[in-house]
Amino acid sequence: MRTMNQQRNGYHRLDNARNPDDPSGERIQLWMSIEMVHNSQRYSNFRFENIKTAAACIVDPLRINAHIRDGDESQGWCYVSAPDQIRSGQGDGLMQNGDRLFTVFVDSEFRVFDWGRENRDIVDRDSPDGASEQALAEGRGRFGELVWIKTT
Repeated sequence: MRTMNQQRNGYHRLDNARNPDDPSGERIQLWMSIEMVHNSQRYSNFRFENIKTAAACIVDPLRINAHIRDGDESQGWCYVSAPDQIRSGQGDGLMQNGDRLFTVFVDSEFRVFDWGRENRDIVDRDSPDGASEQALAEGRGRFGELVWIKTT
């Protein structure tokens, strides 16, 4: 059981995330490595400036998909949101997100390992490209089953 207020050396704690194992239940903590944050700051202004967008996505996602596939199927989740605005990565504030979704990828140890913008699926516009049931049936799916969908 994951309890609140845990600590992990080398990680920032992201509180109040929706639990992919029990999305309607108790909130949990996710973890983001300090090294990943530092690398984002050094090499990708867009990623670094959107850490807050990633934190908001795990708290209030539109959807959560399971079994992320990156070449082969691996255990994990993808949190999906559709913010109206995101950070530009140019240090000049917010920009319109347009017709794209924001995704946060989490591994089976509840560690965030990637985040960013994704195109919408051509069939299910609230899912990232390759996450709709049709995409899975056609063999072009990048994700496994839909675990949770926001209803309100």
